[in-house]
Amino acid sequence: MGLADHISDAAANVSVAFPDEQLTLSLGELWETGTSTAALHAAAGGGRLGLVLANSSSCLTVLLGAIRAEVAVVSLPLPPRGSDISWYATFVESCCHELEVDQVVVEDQLLNLIPPLDNIDLVGYNQVSNWNGSQTRGGPQRGEDTCERVGDPATDRSSSRRCSLLMAPNIA
Repeated sequence: MGLADHISDAAANVSVAFPDEQLTLSLGELWETGTSTAALHAAAGGGRLGLVLANSSSCLTVLLGAIRAEVAVVSLPLPPRGSDISWYATFVESCCHELEVDQVVVEDQLLNLIPPLDNIDLVGYNQVSNWNGSQTRGGPQRGEDTCERVGDPATDRSSSRRCSLLMAPNIA
């Protein structure tokens, strides 16, 4: 039994609170909404997905979707408080090239602060959560948030699932 199976089995009995959003959702809702991650992953070419993890419902939705879709995930650190955003972008770019990540997902409020990355798609969590797969390779573009939520039949759980999680170096 894989991680996806355990999450799926617990989905009906677990709720997750997001105090900053004044929101409580069932794990099942997050699990189902996460299917959009599989569509985005396919549109991006199926490489590793870099996530700048945060305490938001959209972040957890994307992470659960990645687990469900067997996407290899690389955890990238948030920028340190007061750090130069250009330095941070260079750091993320270096990690992504070293770990073969071609797409990074961040909180939407960081999306327009980080300068474009070399050969790396940068998208926001809400964009991924709402991704319907109808756009072209690379997923939603900066500032685009016009997709609708749809399910993805490609996430059939008839076989066991696995998830890879790599960690980028810590920064201080």
